[in-house]
Amino acid sequence: MKHKSNFFDNLFFLIKNWFAKDRMGALVVFLAAIIAVLIPMVEALITKNLADSLVDGLYMREFLYKLMAIFALYLLLKFISVWAEERTWYFQTKVSMLYGLDLMGAVMAKDLEDFEGADERALFERAKAFAFDGNQADGAWSAIRFSKLLTSFLGFLTYSVIFSSLSPLLISILILTSALGYYIQDRLIKFGNTTADQMSLEEMRLYYLYRIAGDESAQKEARLNKALALIFAYLDKFSQSYYKILRKYTRKANATSGIEAGLGFVRDLATYIILTKTAMAGKISVGDFVFYLALAMGFSEWLNNFTGHILSLKRISLVCGKYRDFTHKSQAIDTRPPLEKIESIELKDLSFTYKEGGQILKDINLSLKMGDSLAIVGENGAGKTTLVKVLSGLYRPTAGNLYVNGKDMDAYSMESVYGRMSILFQDYFLLPGSLIENIDNKNRDKEKVWALIDQLSLAKRINNLEDGLDSQVIDLENNKITGFSGGEMQRILLAKSLAKDGDILILDEPTAALDPISEENLYKDYEKISKDKISIFISHRINSTRFCDRIIYMEDGQIVEAGSHQELMAKGGKYKTMYDLQASYYKEDDHEN
Repeated sequence: MKHKSNFFDNLFFLIKNWFAKDRMGALVVFLAAIIAVLIPMVEALITKNLADSLVDGLYMREFLYKLMAIFALYLLLKFISVWAEERTWYFQTKVSMLYGLDLMGAVMAKDLEDFEGADERALFERAKAFAFDGNQADGAWSAIRFSKLLTSFLGFLTYSVIFSSLSPLLISILILTSALGYYIQDRLIKFGNTTADQMSLEEMRLYYLYRIAGDESAQKEARLNKALALIFAYLDKFSQSYYKILRKYTRKANATSGIEAGLGFVRDLATYIILTKTAMAGKISVGDFVFYLALAMGFSEWLNNFTGHILSLKRISLVCGKYRDFTHKSQAIDTRPPLEKIESIELKDLSFTYKEGGQILKDINLSLKMGDSLAIVGENGAGKTTLVKVLSGLYRPTAGNLYVNGKDMDAYSMESVYGRMSILFQDYFLLPGSLIENIDNKNRDKEKVWALIDQLSLAKRINNLEDGLDSQVIDLENNKITGFSGGEMQRILLAKSLAKDGDILILDEPTAALDPISEENLYKDYEKISKDKISIFISHRINSTRFCDRIIYMEDGQIVEAGSHQELMAKGGKYKTMYDLQASYYKEDDHEN
């Protein structure tokens, strides 16, 4: 279910989570708010006693004793305040990290196809902003904002009680002017949100045009085709549109600032007039006058801060709502029995459709058992990789059935299903850490890994590394492997797939970045590495799939031909056409060379 962006509901969610994640830290947030209210009052008391002592002529010793007692209380509160502030900063950082962990847990709990949709990806980005971004609109900053909001609220209540016996009129003026300030600020924020969406669109257009200036290919096109004038015309058009929107917002913001300044003047003038009139009437002492004047100024500040922090928390609430929408899926413990071994797998009338997009797989029927080797071929976009993702349990079929050992795959825990799969996708990803951690993170069997590395012609390269298999291979800043070519990276990932020793071995274009010698070695060893497994080999080069027992040719998400290489060639269909076409290319290349 989706959560409405209800301010109080989201605020309760935040507070509840603070206590759940760090009870002591949450209590300190409340303590910091109380101390922040008391300190200005003690400062005002010091000034009050100083003024009364000067007017009443108190004995110096008596005055000093009284002043020292108040200063002692002040220093104690200051010490506690500094400690509480530091502890609150620690608390907010800790909570932010924990929100991040919860977010990653929610990611793992979702189905992979959820992330194929633009809406879900956008929702994830907003949720990530709540958990990670340090822009004062995330889960961490909410603790600081709430602490300041609570301070303002407690200050409002405390000072209202103090002023109630002095001047109800003054309280009314302070509250009214602050409420009007809140109203116009809220209107400005709503207008700003609409304006931000409009400006964002114009910024995207301008960014694209400005990028041309630094892009060599774009510059060549623009100059050769005399398109610079056209580019400048668009730049002028979108710049004018951008600044028109900005000017409109600026005018409204300036008007808001002017009104707020006027409200502040009215508030301060009323305070001076009422307090002066009360003092001249003899109802309060000079010290009381100074005391109440300081409190009145503080009271106005509490109210202004109160409204400001409410507006900030409302912005945070919107992001919090997105975070809750993304993480709402229950992460209940999977109680389904584990899959101990895959003996067979069957697809029956299976279809798959992305949440945003057309149907990719249509009525797939396929049966595989232990020891079978299958090659999947077809043109780009035929559905080969999507079929593999469904076979591996990453995607759930939208129609039909997927059986493992005669039972629906959903009968087994998905973690155990993934554990029985050894897969190398085209779009590989390497984890931070060492080579051995990337290749065999579970067992870290160096003897086994060295055998695979030698088989894939990587032994010499890794022996030259200072730390061998313990070498760190990830540049975390750029998310790249340091010092390895694309072919070497793919071989490392291939070694990882083979080291896992799953019941199903799936290799999606495994030779794309391999040199001819390594590719030939893989073909020679394929029967050995796929022994006692269900093996699936995907390649756009049909010549590389002949060693598989069975081949299926896919087109538009359907299996249109199936059989051995010899059978498909004899059939003279689409497979043979593609094979002959690729063979002619190779012959032409050989002739040219």
